[in-house]
Amino acid sequence: MYLTLFLWPSIRPRGEEPWEEGVGVKEGFFAILKRGNYGVYHHWSRKYLGQYLREFDWRYNVRKLPDMERAVVALKLTGGKRLLLKPPASVQN
Repeated sequence: MYLTLFLWPSIRPRGEEPWEEGVGVKEGFFAILKRGNYGVYHHWSRKYLGQYLREFDWRYNVRKLPDMERAVVALKLTGGKRLLLKPPASVQN
């Protein structure tokens, strides 16, 4: 899992300054991932692993934005979307 995580192509800062992908970028992302596993999500299921990784990818990419700007970006990205982990009760029957 860790080898494929480090080769994941979407781990890229979204800034104007030039950068080189090195050990620091990978260690920074992995540190945020470990803190999330220890602090927020204590158990990760394989079924939702992609959602966890997308969330922490987003957290890493917006880590340098001010809080208000980060909130605006998050609200713009959620426009017109609903998160359903289970189908509504009316659809299940």
